[in-house]
Amino acid sequence: MSTPLEIRNSPTGKILPAIGPVLIGIMFGIGAVRGLASGADGGWVLVIALIALACLGLGYFIARGAFDTSVKVILEHVPRSMNRL
Repeated sequence: MSTPLEIRNSPTGKILPAIGPVLIGIMFGIGAVRGLASGADGGWVLVIALIALACLGLGYFIARGAFDTSVKVILEHVPRSMNRL
């Protein structure tokens, strides 16, 4: 008799990889705010702000999978006689 299969969805396995993009997004965001405050060219500040938003969005996209509990796995036992192709 086979042993049951246990599948776990670890929240830390999804949140920890998202920390990097979020930190990079925060750094770019601070750079965009400092650029605006110092009177830098608006075009380059916009590019930096868009990079910041993209990094924050990537971090959110990665981290949102940590709270997905709707996935269910169903394993059915198939007899060996039905396993032929």
